[in-house]
Amino acid sequence: MLQEIDFLDNDIKKASEIFSALGHPIRLKIAYFLSQREH
Repeated sequence: MLQEIDFLDNDIKKASEIFSALGHPIRLKIAYFLSQREH
């Protein structure tokens, strides 16, 4: 039972790391797209 919780915790940490790594370029692309659309 404890091992399963540790496993899930590790998965959540990995997922959040991947999400934060992917999140920055995606936000930059959205900001770039919106700024291009305004002009």
